[in-house]
Amino acid sequence: MDAALKRKLRQQYKAQLLRGGVDRICCAPAGKSWLRATTELQGVKNRLSFACNIGSCPEPDMRPAWDQYGPASFTLEVLEELEQKETQTEREFADDIAVLRELWAEKLAGGEPV
Repeated sequence: MDAALKRKLRQQYKAQLLRGGVDRICCAPAGKSWLRATTELQGVKNRLSFACNIGSCPEPDMRPAWDQYGPASFTLEVLEELEQKETQTEREFADDIAVLRELWAEKLAGGEPV
């Protein structure tokens, strides 16, 4: 691949808008879930799938449930997605995602249906 094409592909990749949001990983047998926020939802999906395939726990605080119930007991639920606006910096987008996570934490703590 020549240098000009590599440069063009790199620029296109950097110009992509991020797709983030709030997700939670659930372990039904344990009755537990872990609420998380990310600026790259597809990466989260890929990491959990990979972790399940190789039997490696993706988060340290999930370890007890992971060891007891196994990777097949864990599912990923995307609660809300957000797309980065063209005028937003990555930091501004991350801040919006963090606020969205706080809203979901309040919603879930209040027992509202999801």
